[in-house]
Amino acid sequence: MYKKMMMIVGFCLIAMLTGCGHTISLEGGIDASKGKVISENDSHGGFHGDGLYFSELKFSDNSTLERIKTNTKWHELPLSKNLNEFIYEPLDDGIKMPKITNGYYYFYDRHSKSSNPYDATELLNRGSYNFTVMIYNCDTDTLYVCREDT
Repeated sequence: MYKKMMMIVGFCLIAMLTGCGHTISLEGGIDASKGKVISENDSHGGFHGDGLYFSELKFSDNSTLERIKTNTKWHELPLSKNLNEFIYEPLDDGIKMPKITNGYYYFYDRHSKSSNPYDATELLNRGSYNFTVMIYNCDTDTLYVCREDT
C-alpha cells in the first residue's frame, strides 16, 4: 500500500512539473530556470494535446554550456541529417529555428514506436511526431527548445 501511494505521489509531482523550465530541466538534464525566457510559443491544447512548444532562453554565462558538455545525451553540432531536414523548415505557425553552427543539440523521441529515444534515424519514417529537440548556441549562450506532438 505504501509503495502504491508513493507512486501516486510521484506521478502527481511529475504532472505538476509541466512548466517550461521544469520540463526542459528534466528532459535535457540542465537547469533551465537559470535562463531568461526571450520568446515562447505553445500551440498545445488541441486535439489529444497535439501542438508545438518553442522557446528561446538566454543565459547570462556559460555555466549551462559546461553542464551540457558533460552530459552524454548532448551532441556537438551539426545536427543529424533527419533532424536538420525537419528542424530548419518552418515549424507550425511559421516558427523558424535559427541556423546555428557552433553549439550542441539534444534529441529525445517520445514516439511509441521508437526503438532508441535518443536517435533521430526513424524520425521521418512515421506519420506522427512526438519528440523534443534542444539546441544550445555557444556564441550567444542561448537555448532553443522545440517540443513537437502530433
